[in-house]
Amino acid sequence: MSLVVSNTIDIGNSSSQLSSIDEESLSKYDVYMLRELKRSRTIDTTKLELDHYLSEAALPKSAGFDVLNWWKSHQPKYPILQAMARDLLAIPISTVASESAFSISGRLVSPHRSRLHLDMMELDVLKVGYGLPNER
Repeated sequence: MSLVVSNTIDIGNSSSQLSSIDEESLSKYDVYMLRELKRSRTIDTTKLELDHYLSEAALPKSAGFDVLNWWKSHQPKYPILQAMARDLLAIPISTVASESAFSISGRLVSPHRSRLHLDMMELDVLKVGYGLPNER
């Protein structure tokens, strides 16, 4: 039994057509064309979603507006944009938390140790960096 693929492909039915056709019986070109058609439809869907989002009215600018909750509630309407927003909004706004976690000098110079000489402070930082005990 052989399968013959016609030269015309119904765009509206291409995703189901690709899954129902045995890829081994198709030529490499036919498989490539079906995949490209499916990929281009995905890109078109993304463009339409972005165009639709941009054509809507601006979101409210108020202190009580929760942008994370807004994207969560609009996930069915904008699934691709919601995933992108979730990734972007997960990035920390400030690096203060990460800097304080890795900063040794803040723990060395304090109100109780403010008279520590610069050479001694560098030595203490190097000791901690190399994992040496701090002996005095």
